[in-house]
Amino acid sequence: MSAVANTSPAASNSALWLTGTDSTGRLLTYHYQRANVGSFGEWARHFMMRSDAKGMEAGYVPVLNGKIAYDPVTRDPLPGASYKPAVWHGFNVEANDHGSIHGHWELEVADANGHLQGRLEIPFIDQSKLSNGLNNTTFGIAYTNIRTNLADFSVRAQNITSGDYAGQNTALRVGGNNMPAHRHLRGRQGRAGGRHHSRHQPLQGFGQSLEDRHQLPRRRATQCRFGSERD
Repeated sequence: MSAVANTSPAASNSALWLTGTDSTGRLLTYHYQRANVGSFGEWARHFMMRSDAKGMEAGYVPVLNGKIAYDPVTRDPLPGASYKPAVWHGFNVEANDHGSIHGHWELEVADANGHLQGRLEIPFIDQSKLSNGLNNTTFGIAYTNIRTNLADFSVRAQNITSGDYAGQNTALRVGGNNMPAHRHLRGRQGRAGGRHHSRHQPLQGFGQSLEDRHQLPRRRATQCRFGSERD
């Protein structure tokens, strides 16, 4: 039987590794299985052997005196810097303090004090059930509630002409702090109008509902630019 040539990316790029042109360390995986039977197609599996364990992947950067610490000439870490976690992502079941069941995948990034904070979560349990415990929480949920924490959510478009974000434009930003009072939703960039516009009312007391504070009224049909103009 004749030998089969190795056509993997690792083989084709071996010359770069030998010459030192490509010095990046990588974990290379090659996938052939479909995911339609027995969960095949997975390249890694994380098994939670304890209820309070975490299955996270992390990214670290060098930090010195609260600043990212790289030499501006060599691009190497500065002497005396310590590597700190900047990004975490993964999942867990139980909270660290054993006070609640998280049951979510989460993305965390460092805050202003260098502490990791959850910014985006996707639960795989119904977190609204206060009776959730280690031996009675239903696995899985029909409709999950994707949520942010200490974070705004922005949709960008183009046409900012100056400043730090020149060339971009925030078409929609949803959040608590620095939330614009009025945003338009446009289906076609650069055209006036818009079928809906967002109107945000500042909170004036604890009795108001969400609908009282945030409105999404429809524009007149002659102005609409979002979807079909005839419906």
